[in-house]
Amino acid sequence: MDNRLVIAAIAAVLVVAAVVLVVTIKRPAVPVPSTSTISPPPISTTSTPSKSNATQLLLDEFNYGVSDWNQWACIYHNYSAADALSAINQSYVINLYYNIQYENTKNITYELAYPGLIHGYLTAKYPQCSLSLSLNESLHEVSGALSEINKTASALGIPSNELGTPLFVIFNNSTGTFTYVIGATPNAINSTLNVLHGGGTKASAAQLSLLRGLARSEYSLYFSRGSNTTVIEMLDPVCPFCAAFYYQYGGEMESLPVNLLFLYFPTHVMDYYYSALQG
Repeated sequence: MDNRLVIAAIAAVLVVAAVVLVVTIKRPAVPVPSTSTISPPPISTTSTPSKSNATQLLLDEFNYGVSDWNQWACIYHNYSAADALSAINQSYVINLYYNIQYENTKNITYELAYPGLIHGYLTAKYPQCSLSLSLNESLHEVSGALSEINKTASALGIPSNELGTPLFVIFNNSTGTFTYVIGATPNAINSTLNVLHGGGTKASAAQLSLLRGLARSEYSLYFSRGSNTTVIEMLDPVCPFCAAFYYQYGGEMESLPVNLLFLYFPTHVMDYYYSALQG
């Protein structure tokens, strides 16, 4: 079957739900992030690509966006967990910086090019993880990740119209309780504290088994701190709302005595792919 049809079939409900969330949740008003630790890559905003070039640019940025996740995973496995957290933080600094530039100027070039700029930064900083995916490899990766998200959401009773990034699932392995939070809000912090102290919904044995097993998923990065409570954040490297959350609340979340698990949810990266198809 054509990869495009496979992706469309798997992602249809998820992408529609994400679009609904995007248009109803305004981009958070956040200050421009400090770039003292990195120099945001320069970007040309003067040239206007032809239609065919624009289509290829969108496909390239789609590939870069999926590769960004794979580079995070490579850094996690080939450097260290601390390096991976640093790479995620710096990726989101770049993400947020160029999204704010877009909001301030309405120049679509800023919105289009930042997945590749993240990729370039990660490649330069972590040369062992200099990798690029073909279009078919990217589509295969997205297909598998969306299937994982769909299976997880269905098992936990999360309605499809509440799927989007970032999405947090917090569970306490000791008390057997969990909850979920959608969006880049401090509710994720408050709900984590609640579950940490025994709050939340009682999970079934099957739900607990699924939640525990996500640490072994090929689409997850698990940062264990020996806690009974785990925060699962479903995210996308090119998601501006994920970047806003990480910039505003990431430090506070990382300071809590919980395990962190990042689960790949390629929502925003699909915008590049579908835009290319429409082009």
